[in-house]
Amino acid sequence: MVPALPHGVRLLLALLLTGCIVGDEATPGRGGAGSGEPSGPGSGDPNDRPIPTNGLILDVALAAQLPTAPLGAVNGKDVVVTNATFDTPGGHALMKYVATCALPADQTLVIGGDRFEGFYGLAPQWATAGCGDAECQHWVSACLLAHANQRGTPVAISLRSDVNNAFVLAAQQLASFTYQEAAFYGDLFTRELYACMGADSFTGEDPQKFLEGRVCGLGACGLQSTGVCAPLAAPYDHGSCSHQPQPGGGFGDCHLGANDTTATFAEVVTVYLEP
Repeated sequence: MVPALPHGVRLLLALLLTGCIVGDEATPGRGGAGSGEPSGPGSGDPNDRPIPTNGLILDVALAAQLPTAPLGAVNGKDVVVTNATFDTPGGHALMKYVATCALPADQTLVIGGDRFEGFYGLAPQWATAGCGDAECQHWVSACLLAHANQRGTPVAISLRSDVNNAFVLAAQQLASFTYQEAAFYGDLFTRELYACMGADSFTGEDPQKFLEGRVCGLGACGLQSTGVCAPLAAPYDHGSCSHQPQPGGGFGDCHLGANDTTATFAEVVTVYLEP
């Protein structure tokens, strides 16, 4: 007979299966535009800028229309978007986080009267050459999903990966953000949206913080829970991700469930919170 899952795991799984992992902006340690207003001038070193918090109310249908062609016309350090599909309030909200995820800190995405600074630089080629390959689309998707927030509640987040140098962290952030919350992966361009639970989301001292701050239980976000990221104690010895993170690092090679290897995403963003 298989033992019952701990109460915290049962509660989180119930919420995740009916909703999604979710979450505007910024805490010191590493950078990005904060409250929807452009950040002040900086040195270009992301460690000199506040960390972007999550705040994207994700419109899955709109995100699926993101172009694989170049984002816009490049004018110096500006990438000017002229696609009318995204020149709406919802489109601007999405493009703010596209800039945060895709563009480097020395570029700005411009649409209508808004300017959104780059930060992580996961897809700098998107500005001029497009984002047509799976690796580009998967990194952008994982980052956007990590910033999603059904209620618009500002939550400071620290993004980690063991294989992508875009997520190099300041020592202060490593020391402050120690609550391993969840990992995000998939492909927004094809509406494949996945999240698995990190260790502290069900074993931490205050799982209610996770539930209230980041989990959407309304079924409106569109993410699919793939269970726990890491193997649990026997007999729960399978997790959704084959690559286990280095201390304070990120998961990788994540699947659609613990026993499902039909799809593997190497491009995974793991989120840590401040306890």
